Order: sequence, then structure tokens, then C-alpha cells
Amino acid sequence: MAPAETPFALQPVWELSEGINRPESVAYDAGTNALYLSNIVGNGTDKDGNGYIAKVAVDGSSIDSTWVVGLDGPKGVDIGNGKLYAADIDQLVEIDLATAQITARYPAAGAKFLNDVTVAPDGSVYVSDMNTATVWRLSGGSFEKWLEGDAIRSPNGLFAEAGRLLIAANGTAIENPGNARYLMAISYADKSVTPLRDTVGIGGLDAIEPDGKGGYILSDWGAGKVMHYTIEGGAREVLTESQGTADLEYVAAQRMLYLPVMMSDRLVAYSTP
Repeated sequence: MAPAETPFALQPVWELSEGINRPESVAYDAGTNALYLSNIVGNGTDKDGNGYIAKVAVDGSSIDSTWVVGLDGPKGVDIGNGKLYAADIDQLVEIDLATAQITARYPAAGAKFLNDVTVAPDGSVYVSDMNTATVWRLSGGSFEKWLEGDAIRSPNGLFAEAGRLLIAANGTAIENPGNARYLMAISYADKSVTPLRDTVGIGGLDAIEPDGKGGYILSDWGAGKVMHYTIEGGAREVLTESQGTADLEYVAAQRMLYLPVMMSDRLVAYSTP
């Protein structure tokens, strides 16, 4: 008989509040062995220049709380191509990891709430616009609408796998949550959209991250929850925090989960079995 699989569980390790102001998304970079945390500061749609990116050590100490400044309402961040990409209301900001300099700003004409960012294995960068049901793509230096419409309503969290793009949708204000608080997979080849498992409402989803074992880790911003999700069993709650459990990062090699808690201005680290 095969040994029983260890249930996914979270054990708190450290938390950081210093230098944090409305944290939304965190990304880990193996090259620098550091975490990069977006801080909205105030209203996420205000073009006030107050937003910034903080650099944090994996032991929870602050390396540079204002590593990059001059953003507006930075939300999702991801790392690839030697760059950190940040969704900033209606533009994608590209930051060089080695120099901490903004190297490009890609405007998204008509975008209202650029939210999450994911870098695909081929180097393309995908960005969700939750308020216009649109996914944008940066490829070959061009930032354009890639997919839009009712099939991807309220897109929030993104994760780019080898052959498909995964979407976790928010949709907390929609009365019938069946197709509006979903997990969907989009084929790169033909842009077909299919449910990851089914269209049963899961929650006001924010993040989707792989667990390294074929499952996924989800966050529910409004309910302050973190869930473990498998195709076989669906979603199972593993943590209840305060409101604002946002765009988390899971580093399978370290067995560490890093969770921004927006409404209490904290970054919390958890270990897993």
C-alpha cells in the first residue's frame, strides 16, 4: 500500500509589517534569493505616485523598503527575463532586477484595473484586467489585448503553465457565482477556455499558485482565506486570516508560502510539510 499523502498545511514562521503599506503581491527571485512586494498605498486606482516595491529577505528582514518608488497602485508582480513586471492600474511596468531601474512602461489603452501578472515559460507576460474582462500580453516588445469577453469575467489571479494560462476570478458582487468566481484554463494554441474542474463557485479568488505536486494554492481576498485545491477534491480551506489575503507566492523548493495581507499591512511567511 502506498503511503498516505501528507495533507497540505501551513505553519507560521515570521511576519513583517515594517515598511509595508497595502501590500498586494509578492514574487520570489532565486537569483537574488529575495522577495519583491508591491505596495499600493491608499486607493488602488489613484494615480498618485505613492506606490512602491519593497525588497525583503527570506528570513523576514527588510532589505530595502523602497526598492523602487514612483508607481501609482502596483498590484500583481512576477519575475522573468531578468525583470520584475508590475501591473500598475493601466500600464505594465518593467523593472531591471540588477539595477532597480524602471526600464519600460507599457500602456494598456482602455484598461481600468490591471491586476495580476505572470511570466510564461516562453517569456511572454500576461496581465489580467479584472474590470474589463481582458487579458493582455506582452510579447516581442508589444503589449496588446490577448483575450476578452464573458468567458473570462472578473479575471484576477493568473499562472502561466507550459501549454495553458490559468485564471482565478474574483466576481464577489455577482449574484450567480457559477461562472464568475471560477478557475479556468486557456489554451495558448487556440485560446479555448475550459473549467479547470467545474464551474461551482469557490470564492472571491485572488491568487492561484501551483503546490509543486499537481495541485494549487488559492486565496480569497474578501473572506481572508487560503485554500488548497486539487482536481480530485476541489478546494479545501487551510488558513483563515484577516481580510485582504492577496497575491501569494509559493516556493516549492523551500516549502515556503509568502502571503501579503493587504488590509492589515503585513507579509506573513508559512512553512509547509
